[in-house]
Amino acid sequence: MTAISSALQDLERALRGLVDENTILKNQLQRVVVRAGRLFDGHAPPRGRPARGGKSPDGAPRKRGRAFKFTGDQAVEFRKQVEGGKSAASLAKELKVSLPTMYNTLKRAGWKGQRGRRPGIRAARVGEGAPRKRGRAFKFTVDQAGEFRKLVEGGRSALSLAKELKVSLPTMYNTLKRAGWKGRNQRGRPRAVRSARMRDGAPRKRGRAFKFTNDQAAEFRKQIEGGKSTASLAKELKVSLPTMYSTLKRAGWRGRK
Repeated sequence: MTAISSALQDLERALRGLVDENTILKNQLQRVVVRAGRLFDGHAPPRGRPARGGKSPDGAPRKRGRAFKFTGDQAVEFRKQVEGGKSAASLAKELKVSLPTMYNTLKRAGWKGQRGRRPGIRAARVGEGAPRKRGRAFKFTVDQAGEFRKLVEGGRSALSLAKELKVSLPTMYNTLKRAGWKGRNQRGRPRAVRSARMRDGAPRKRGRAFKFTNDQAAEFRKQIEGGKSTASLAKELKVSLPTMYSTLKRAGWRGRK
């Protein structure tokens, strides 16, 4: 009985396989008959892909990939909003779509605008003549900038003012320029200080203070001219040799012949 049952199951599987094959063949034959009927009627199906510039019945470009995210009516409504002054970026953010998707939707509605900033804004000016801010808002108002300008023109340094207001020096300079400040010849130290001399004729120190006074420098010069080596004097004073040379030069030492 077991052998008979097994044979019957094999036979059942074979019959099911034949039925499936016949179903596939039947579907293929139906497709062949449909195509043949179209050929006889004179409506041959086009070969290959449709043309790239194909249009749908309503005149819109034919979508070959995923379906459009918005309908044609919605695209027209978005176009009206953008042409009314609303930015495409804010509209895209509101609808939670990417900016390229927003631009493509607007173009479907016949929008001829440009991506990015509209022309004319680049050269726009606000009422008081200051340049329009295109990025983050200004850190200080125009009135505050004018007050800072008065302080700097009164003798206060831009660096100390920036430090007090806890802003960077470039931010301070930009704020002053908004108030019409023309600045010094160079940022930071005035040009006249660079070549300034003290009353005794020695060059003005622009960095850290001198390690030795002018009187000490003159005393060291006398010791060197008396025969003492610069290296031994530097070692005795626990300073570097370049510092020793700079100190001696301040005292008018011209070096050995």
